[in-house]
Amino acid sequence: YDLKIAACTNPTCNPTTSPANTYTLDPTSGVGWYTSVAIGRNGAPIISYHDLSNYDLKVASAWWLAGGR
Repeated sequence: YDLKIAACTNPTCNPTTSPANTYTLDPTSGVGWYTSVAIGRNGAPIISYHDLSNYDLKVASAWWLAGGR
């Protein structure tokens, strides 16, 4: 019940030469309901989702987790 995202490690997204990395965006139980994905101006995915455990609407991006500014 964790929300995860997979990201390619090379531009061609070829799993033979370099597998995708998986990141846990939200380890809280009961998240990921009603998920939507958009691409930001920097090319990074932005994910909105419902946290059923806390009744919250949340937004996450792997770019933020990687220390993007």
